[in-house]
Amino acid sequence: MKNNKERVITIIPLVVLIIAIGLLVFVKIVEDKKNKSDSTQTEYSENTDASDGKSASDDNGKSEDESDDGDTQKEVAQAVSVEYKKRDIDDSTQGESVIFSEDGVKTSSNGVTVDGTNITITKEGNYVLSGKCTDGSILITTDENADVHIIFNGLELTCNDGPVISETTGVKVVYTIAKDTTNTLCCNAELENDDSSDDSSTDESVTDESVTDESESDGSTSDDSTSDACIYGKGSITFNGSGTLNIKSTDCNAVKSKDNIKIVNGTINADAGNNAIVGKDSVAIKAGTLTIKAGKDGIKSDKEDNEKGYVVIEGGNINITAEDDGIVGYSLVQFDGGNITINAKDKGVNCDGTVLYDATDLKVEKSEEGIQGCYIIINGGVIDITASDDGLNATAGGGSEFSGGNFGGGNFEGGNFEGGNFNPGNFDKNDFDKSGGDKENFNKENFNKEDFNKEDVDSENFDKDNILKRDFNQGDADESNFEKGDMPKRDFNQGDVDKGNFALGSSIDSYCYIEINGGTVNINASGDGLDSNGDIYINGGEVYVDGPVNNGNGALDCGDNNNSIVMNGGVLLAIGSSGMAEFPSSDSKVYTLAMTPDSQKSGTVITIKDSNGNEIFSYTAKKSFASICFASEKLEKDQKYTIYLDGEEYTTITIDDIVSSDGKTSTEGGFGRGGFNGGGFPERTERAFEGEEANE
Repeated sequence: MKNNKERVITIIPLVVLIIAIGLLVFVKIVEDKKNKSDSTQTEYSENTDASDGKSASDDNGKSEDESDDGDTQKEVAQAVSVEYKKRDIDDSTQGESVIFSEDGVKTSSNGVTVDGTNITITKEGNYVLSGKCTDGSILITTDENADVHIIFNGLELTCNDGPVISETTGVKVVYTIAKDTTNTLCCNAELENDDSSDDSSTDESVTDESVTDESESDGSTSDDSTSDACIYGKGSITFNGSGTLNIKSTDCNAVKSKDNIKIVNGTINADAGNNAIVGKDSVAIKAGTLTIKAGKDGIKSDKEDNEKGYVVIEGGNINITAEDDGIVGYSLVQFDGGNITINAKDKGVNCDGTVLYDATDLKVEKSEEGIQGCYIIINGGVIDITASDDGLNATAGGGSEFSGGNFGGGNFEGGNFEGGNFNPGNFDKNDFDKSGGDKENFNKENFNKEDFNKEDVDSENFDKDNILKRDFNQGDADESNFEKGDMPKRDFNQGDVDKGNFALGSSIDSYCYIEINGGTVNINASGDGLDSNGDIYINGGEVYVDGPVNNGNGALDCGDNNNSIVMNGGVLLAIGSSGMAEFPSSDSKVYTLAMTPDSQKSGTVITIKDSNGNEIFSYTAKKSFASICFASEKLEKDQKYTIYLDGEEYTTITIDDIVSSDGKTSTEGGFGRGGFNGGGFPERTERAFEGEEANE
């Protein structure tokens, strides 16, 4: 039997071992915690380091998924590299013949079942479709792992009661448009379920073979599970070849896949009563010629998944005319090449997440807002935007009503509460002054039931998750109080705006940003030119903004939560009205000239010369203007620069600070560190708060 001394000697090594193991575990936990913390910081733009200046990824020392108020920031989507497999590029035109006619279908294939003028493809294989029929259809029901290749070889096919082509098992189908052929598919069926708000919650559970294509697993129907397209696929769809395919749908979508859509080549003309091209998980365009006319959105991918719901355009000639948005993505819209023209009644490009632009020629000829996204990153290429509201709009709203926590995405239209969002740029002192929401300034006639009725204030669009109770509680938002204009002073007065209660910065909106690293950006906007609910970074490239002519907006507009306009490189000219003029912040690396001359007419030539009389810049204004912001790497400290307007000397400015003015222009203070014409609300003018007059 061991004595006490022996027991102590035996226990000591065991205690030492336990302590050592404990130390190792503690060190491991600390190291893992540090690594996890480091991994939360997302670096996105490759060009940021080259600017040697402040970028979106290092602002205020915060990582991309942190915020001061505890909100979770949206993920900055990484660039996508689309893989085109051998099947995607296989444009061979050999296969089993299937010939349509008004009398029936002629084929010798044992993989095709014929029922009058309707066929069902049940086995994998290559099928060459031709002929003409005014009421026929194609159904594909092969195993989801089959290899199905459809060749259009002079096919004219119309269906009056459903999709012309419908695939229901999840098999990937490759469609080849044979060389020197013209093919036309027409769907005259009425859309049973309007998919303008595709149910993004419809997930992999729907594509599971155990669930029918007509219903969800719980028995409820969903617009996302219906074959509401001229060409419909539960699985992926690829188009290739060098011929022409015309797709006409009078009421439904032109092409829709609940998976991915790839366009490798070919000429596709899509005329859709609804959306034109919808790939739920993704849409990728490598090349080809696309002419799109859509009753709603042109090209769309809206799966609510940070790794899906993306549109990638690598090349091709694309022309889009849309009644709603031109191009829509959820996580990412990525431009890597091609020539794109968009005419849209709403957004030219709209993404809940990231818009990444490089090496593309994009012209938005008509839009309400040119490009909208949470993060807009431009690395190269050429962008020309004409917008009735904002040119570039960085917002967390993604275009949905009352999103981002702050009336985001351009709600309360009609020129009063536009672009997000109860900020001073859209709501000046005359419209709603410090005295608060009395009946004179904010009465039933100016803000009636029609504009803001009970339907608008329902739990879905205007719940406590979207706006803090202290800012606009249920008692204030009910029909009886709001209709009569009873908005208490504490809920919406100048003090509240200053504190950020109704400001953009009170939510994740303040972490949105615009970052321009290269390329050429031309913007003609009636609203804000560059409008970010967070920061604006210009690290390179050339940016030319012809901004608003009304004092309710500005050529440049950053967020109100200590956000900035940071000019680190390149050239910036931003002209517009003076009432809401903002300028780059003092932590910029490039010098800026700030001016607010008397109102100048459209066509005025702005010329800037150095002290030796050498012209360093010249620009012809597209609209009238009363403010000028010019920043360039050519400007040097302690040098004098003379500004001419239509050949007449306006002023001479000596560069004595990062931002130097003409002596009557304040560049400090205000809403957003970019400056707000000296701070506070613009001077009161005698005008009513009614409709469009508020912005004139």
